[in-house]
Amino acid sequence: MIFQLIDDHSRYALASHVAWGETAEAAIVVFDKAVATHGVPQRLLSDNGSALNPPRRGLLGQLVVHLMALGVEPITGKPYKPTTQGKNERFHQPCSATSTSSHWPPT
Repeated sequence: MIFQLIDDHSRYALASHVAWGETAEAAIVVFDKAVATHGVPQRLLSDNGSALNPPRRGLLGQLVVHLMALGVEPITGKPYKPTTQGKNERFHQPCSATSTSSHWPPT
């Protein structure tokens, strides 16, 4: 799983992190990498993945607690409206388009 934090305005990739799965711990790692380099943001937009947004299901997740402790407002896209995260999808499109290239090793 690749976690990537992208600035909403500039579309600049602030930080990346590779993890074995989509976990709140991995999301916190990539967030903290970005904060160490670029400072604390006002808000963090995430998708509705279970590791990123359990408050939608009535739970208080580790990432949300971490953000709130730093004064960051956690916000999410609307369910079933992926256009909100379209910037992230477009950012990864060149990577996915080349990942099937014959230049990559078979394993």
